[in-house]
Amino acid sequence: MEFREVTHIGFRYHLSNIHAALGLSQLNKLTDFEKSRRWACQTYTESLKEFHIKIKSISTCFDDVIPFIYVVCEKSNQREALRQFLAKNGVETHVHWRPIH
Repeated sequence: MEFREVTHIGFRYHLSNIHAALGLSQLNKLTDFEKSRRWACQTYTESLKEFHIKIKSISTCFDDVIPFIYVVCEKSNQREALRQFLAKNGVETHVHWRPIH
């Protein structure tokens, strides 16, 4: 048995055959994913403009990205009210980081 010394931090980039096959099949759907995610983000941006709590979306142009989450900055100290409103309307939210202050 041969052992190799790990000399630096890195990543394992190999996949099992099943994961590779799944990845390849998903690449065939990339255009559909791209359109669907952009549409969802544009819809959120337009819909949230009318919301009574002041929010700012991180980006409003999705032409050069394929978003995987939609990020907003709530600017009126009513985050929980916004989260509750969205939950009641079927939109799942998460706080991905909390500010230190």
